[in-house]
Amino acid sequence: MNLPQPSALGLRKSFGFGDRLGLATPGHLAAVVKSDFAPIFAQQSVREMERTKRSPQEVLSAAQRALAAAGYGQAWGADADHHKTPEDIAKSAAAGFTFFTIDPSAFVNNEADRLTPQALEGEIARLEADGVLAKGWSRDYLGRRFEVAARLALEFTPEQLHRAAVKYARPLAHAAVMSEAIARSCAGRSFDVEVSIDETDTVTSPLDHLFCGLELKRRGVPVTSLVIGEGGSGGALALASHTELWIAPDGYFAVIGPESAAAILKLPPDEVPAVAERMRLRPQDLVALGVVQGIAPRLT
Repeated sequence: MNLPQPSALGLRKSFGFGDRLGLATPGHLAAVVKSDFAPIFAQQSVREMERTKRSPQEVLSAAQRALAAAGYGQAWGADADHHKTPEDIAKSAAAGFTFFTIDPSAFVNNEADRLTPQALEGEIARLEADGVLAKGWSRDYLGRRFEVAARLALEFTPEQLHRAAVKYARPLAHAAVMSEAIARSCAGRSFDVEVSIDETDTVTSPLDHLFCGLELKRRGVPVTSLVIGEGGSGGALALASHTELWIAPDGYFAVIGPESAAAILKLPPDEVPAVAERMRLRPQDLVALGVVQGIAPRLT
């Protein structure tokens, strides 16, 4: 049987199904044909594969067989979810996975916010000695005012910067190592990468988010943001990439939604369409204004 192969999905809207037992793809297929999402049918973490005693090849093959039986011929992805080591990456890449979720959460220092000043400086010294942080790295952060939204600016104190660095510098460095492993394992073919730090015991503050974004930039990592629906908030503006911002054909992007804007202006509900028109928040408007780089293609 000629089995269908997964592919990189790029900027297309996607949805990961996460079939944990290899039996649910027919149901997932019935759901996805009613949407314009690019499906990720094979999706499982290393931990889940260990607990269900499945290999990356078995996870992928289960989806492939179900898709072949249904005659499915559209693009689809396969996510090697929550991978933590280069060895895990190599196994899933060899099986044919095309999407890799890097999970460096084991490197997060959950004690960073509670360290004494002396212990904090000791951790910074170790990060510098290990080459995770270069000498003079703090000059890129201190004494600067970062405008993250129209009415929101953030600034680091030395202590705040050091706590953010102790908490997240090693995870970001490990993510770089994992990215290199993915590139080696997928040499000659396209792939998608996601970084997910979502299983920690500590709160991620706005300054922590800022540090992570700036550190990725300092390391030369390109960051792409895709607005897939209602991008109507200061947070959406703050977290969006300033160089690679794309939007789905049916999305919008603004500091506030047209309904809220009309309410602030004390306009009746039937004026909302006119307010939306004046705000120029549609995808084609945003491209013309230079706010976004382009409109992501629909899945065909």
